[in-house]
Amino acid sequence: MRGSPQRAWAHLLALAAGAWALLALVLGTDASPADPSAGAWEPLSGIVAEAGCSPPPRWRRIDPAPGGALPGPCTWRVERRGAVVHAAPVPAIGDDPLPVSMPSGSATEGLAGHRHVQAVPGGWLVAFNAGEFGAGVWWVSSDGSRRSWVGGEHVHGFVVTAGVVVAATGLCHMGIETRSVHRFAPDPDGVWRPTLVATLPGCAAAVAEERPGRIIVAAGEKLVRVTLDGETTTLGPLVTRPSSLAAGADGTVFVGAYGGIARLSPPLYREDVFVPPTCTTRHLRAGEPVCSCDPGP
Repeated sequence: MRGSPQRAWAHLLALAAGAWALLALVLGTDASPADPSAGAWEPLSGIVAEAGCSPPPRWRRIDPAPGGALPGPCTWRVERRGAVVHAAPVPAIGDDPLPVSMPSGSATEGLAGHRHVQAVPGGWLVAFNAGEFGAGVWWVSSDGSRRSWVGGEHVHGFVVTAGVVVAATGLCHMGIETRSVHRFAPDPDGVWRPTLVATLPGCAAAVAEERPGRIIVAAGEKLVRVTLDGETTTLGPLVTRPSSLAAGADGTVFVGAYGGIARLSPPLYREDVFVPPTCTTRHLRAGEPVCSCDPGP
């Protein structure tokens, strides 16, 4: 005996509801985590996503393996602008743009490698870092017509604090470990020179200003505060492998990493690691958590 039209419609609606529920689970649009072991949904306050992966307010907090990276299509870069920390996904952390032309050269000449650029009075400081193959820091005039050698430091990032140009520097390779913070300033003759500020407890990966006169450095597996007087304080451990750092107005530190963002809040500076809501699956590959991330339109 055939069922009534009302019963048929009810059956169809139930099937549709089940299909939508399954689709929501697969796409990760449910309010609960798709992987309960990955942690609960939690707002990531004080940070704004410019574009790409889903905005941080619905990001998922996870507990990655110690020393683990978060590889995925998105490498996240964090940067403070005014009182707000911004995050943007980029294919990779690339070279700083160079406003003037420079002659090309080899790594042994200090003219090749990952490039960091800092504006200074009358021109630019340009640093090339090719790891064990060589490094160099140059001063280049505003119009590019003049340049002079500054030093052979391996720069991992410049930052200006209290009007002073500083950089996280060093090389860690096959037993070679130089882990430092240098300041850069012109001598009485106007020639830019590096001066050692402090020795770091680990190899530098990223640097940012915390407040005037103080910087924060991702040094190995530690987050470190360094003052212009050379005082060094370890704030807390780092699980992620940073590509960038930014400090919020309230002292909260954000870490841009490969595939996610970490947050360390004072006074304990315990690291919370977040991945986008589109990270619906998570597995271990070589001991590291791997998530997929849909960059969006």
